[in-house]
Amino acid sequence: MNLGLNLRTSSRLRLVAIVAGGFGLLVTPFLMAAWQSEADWHLIVGRMHLFAYIGALAGMLYFRRRLGAKPVFWGRLAFWVAFLGLSLGLVGDIGVYWSDNSNFAVLPLTTIQTTFYLLNVIGAPLAQVALIYYGLGLVWSDIIRDRFGWSLAGLAVIGLPLFLLHFSAGTIFPTTVFWVAAAIWNWSGDRAQGGQPSSIDGPSL
Repeated sequence: MNLGLNLRTSSRLRLVAIVAGGFGLLVTPFLMAAWQSEADWHLIVGRMHLFAYIGALAGMLYFRRRLGAKPVFWGRLAFWVAFLGLSLGLVGDIGVYWSDNSNFAVLPLTTIQTTFYLLNVIGAPLAQVALIYYGLGLVWSDIIRDRFGWSLAGLAVIGLPLFLLHFSAGTIFPTTVFWVAAAIWNWSGDRAQGGQPSSIDGPSL
C-alpha cells in the first residue's frame, strides 16, 4: 500500500513539475521583457509567474524521491536550504504581485509590496547558491551521472547574474529548466556506473 501511495505521489509531483514548471518557463521571458520595458501589463504577467516556483519545488521533490540514494550530508543540507529559499521566493512572488494592484515596474513599491519583494530577492538567490552545492554534492556522491550534477551547479551559477533581468524570474529560470527537464526525462533515475549510496557521513536529512 505504501509503495502504491509513493508511486502516486511521485507521479503527481512529476506532473506538477512538468505542467506548472513548463507554464512558468513560458511566462518568464514575457515577464522579464515587461519588467525591463516598464510595461503596463507587467502586473498581469507577473501574477502568472508563481507557477515557475511551484514547478521548481515539485521538480526538486520528484528528483529527490527518484534518486534512490542520498548524497553526502552537505549536499542533502544544501537541498533543503534551496527548497527553503524557493519557498520564501514563492511567498514573496505571490505577495509582491497579488497584495496590491500597483504596477511596481512603473510606480514605486508600496509598503506591503516591499515586504514581499525582500522575501523574493533573498529567497531566489539563496536557492541558487544552495543548488550549486547540491549539484556538487551529487557529483561528489557519484549516485547519478556526473553531467547532471555539473549541469545543475552550472545553471545555478548562470541564474545569479540573470537577477539583473528580473529580480526573481531571471534568477530561477535556468534551474527551473533543469527541474522540468529532469522530470520529463527522469534524470534522477539515470544511475552512475557503480554508484553507491553516500549517506553515512552525518545525520539523515
